[in-house]
Amino acid sequence: MTERPLIAITQGDPCGIGPEVVARALGGGRPYAVARPVVIGCVESMEAGVAVAGVDLKVRRISSLDGVGMDPGRLDVLDEGRLDPGRIQPGRAVAECGRANGAWLATAAELCTRGDAAGTVMAPVNAEALVRGAQRGRSSAPTRPPGI
Repeated sequence: MTERPLIAITQGDPCGIGPEVVARALGGGRPYAVARPVVIGCVESMEAGVAVAGVDLKVRRISSLDGVGMDPGRLDVLDEGRLDPGRIQPGRAVAECGRANGAWLATAAELCTRGDAAGTVMAPVNAEALVRGAQRGRSSAPTRPPGI
């Protein structure tokens, strides 16, 4: 039997619905039949998403891709420490969360480029938080990209 492909899932904005959307999508176990999902994000944020979604998943922090995505009752999270969970403010566009989200997207893309993951899925993001995160430290005020 061919090994199921690893899919890198970015958790989305930790201040928004991303974590619970990911938890709900993986909570029924169906994706595990065809793929090995691994979430790129923040363990604490994903634990909160699992609680909000009301699904029976155990969140596990991982540091390598060995053996990930094998157990439908376990949500494997590659948490590189990009976000201080204390910075999460539900319903707000937080620069730190946007910056972490951008880093998670880059990690997922890198996993695919290296051939470690067969594909990536992006959960809902907050465009304003991404912009604020990208512009933090600049002298100009955050601006919105055209069309947002």
